[in-house]
Amino acid sequence: MGRGEAVSRRCRTRCVARLADHGRSDAQWSVAESRALFATGTVSFKSLWNEALVPTGSNGGETVGADLLAGGRGNRFTRAPRAFVVEEIAAHELRPGSEPWSVRAVAIQPYGWIEDFAPAPVFPQSIRQLWLNDNVPDMSDDEFDELIAWLRLKRWTQAELTARVYPLRQAT
Repeated sequence: MGRGEAVSRRCRTRCVARLADHGRSDAQWSVAESRALFATGTVSFKSLWNEALVPTGSNGGETVGADLLAGGRGNRFTRAPRAFVVEEIAAHELRPGSEPWSVRAVAIQPYGWIEDFAPAPVFPQSIRQLWLNDNVPDMSDDEFDELIAWLRLKRWTQAELTARVYPLRQAT
């Protein structure tokens, strides 16, 4: 099984499992965020990424992409599908006799790849004390400022920065 096939199978499994418990009224389906993922067709990744969120997302992002980045604690992918091919594989009507509701399951396949979606992070995903000891003393002021911003994205507290990072900088 190739990498794309494995990604496709994981995505399909995850999407079906996740969507199976998300019933919506027919009116809600028509205005749901990322609604293009719930109907047969092809949708570009960039259009989903740039889709506005009203109100803002749970992480404060004004677009789907900004919200995902804000909630990702600095984690991000550097490669993304160019588009998704969506196929509805099941729909089940619920609550007959009242407002029409349905549960939908879809199969989503990636189509093509954007290899340079985002640059790789400058710093390691997991920063350990040994890495800090080896790298912080020789950093320029700009690099150090970037590191502090990165560690804050990773949810490091001011106490952790004060105890583990700032002393290394002051030793230079």
